[in-house]
Amino acid sequence: MGHVFEFVANSTDGVIAVDHRQQIVLWNEAATAILGFSSEEALGAMCYEILRGRDGEGCSVCRRDCDAIIAARRLELTPANEMAAQTKQDREVWLKVSTILVPSRRQELSVLVCLFRDVTRQHEVAGAASDLADVVLGQVTRSPGQACRPAAPSATCVELTPREREILGHLMTGLSSQAIAELLSISSRTVRNHVNSILGKLGVHSRLEAVAYSLQNGVIESQITSTASTATRFPRSASTLIDHIR
Repeated sequence: MGHVFEFVANSTDGVIAVDHRQQIVLWNEAATAILGFSSEEALGAMCYEILRGRDGEGCSVCRRDCDAIIAARRLELTPANEMAAQTKQDREVWLKVSTILVPSRRQELSVLVCLFRDVTRQHEVAGAASDLADVVLGQVTRSPGQACRPAAPSATCVELTPREREILGHLMTGLSSQAIAELLSISSRTVRNHVNSILGKLGVHSRLEAVAYSLQNGVIESQITSTASTATRFPRSASTLIDHIR
């Protein structure tokens, strides 16, 4: 499980991890940038008290024993979704949220990792487009909370080349484009081209989303190697968490 935390801890996407009690045990800098809470304020707090998420109908999705944590306790996956959260300044932001379950032999040590990015602007544009369509067409074409984004392809429909699978495997260990290029004796530009192709085929927008999608859907098994483990270093908060949940 260490490679998952190694990869996400320094992500540009917001990342939090919660234990089986829904207590926050990992909070990265991007989460602070998006929501305004410092790690000192967030760590140890209940996730639903920090996020206060609601769906497009205004119903609470962040609560004690939410759908995501119940599914995690059953070792089940939950699909990516969008929700409205509140920042520290009580400003509403729309988040695209994906989850990764990091199980442990002891259930109380299992961790649910939530990856999120701010999609407020896209949500506003989608809402404006819907309103305009209602005026022009004279009919409701979309519910207020629905976003205009294509669904990601199913895992069975994803056709990656052998090289793309190899590179995706190294992305799952946290290697940078430069490190992958040196490992495979190819140029960094070639690696970036392969990564862009992978993102397009998976229907995602970032390396982190590609890794999350692959882990959840079994697109490819992680290729953890001794080279990868020495090529990156754990941030202190992540490595401490990993030692805790082993």
